[in-house]
Amino acid sequence: MIGGGFVCPSCRTPLGIDLGFIIENPVCQCPSCEAIMSFDYNEEIAQEYKKTLQEIESIKNSIKI
Repeated sequence: MIGGGFVCPSCRTPLGIDLGFIIENPVCQCPSCEAIMSFDYNEEIAQEYKKTLQEIESIKNSIKI
């Protein structure tokens, strides 16, 4: 993860999540302190992110031997 990833805003525990996780799970709970977190994101950016991941997978599949 770029920049070390996301941490819980309450207890600062590293969460080990990335943008893909947040898009799929915009509300989650910290496993350490059980704080509930709600992440807002721009739907246009989320769609571009998903499209980019599909393009990466397509490229990876095209170069497999």
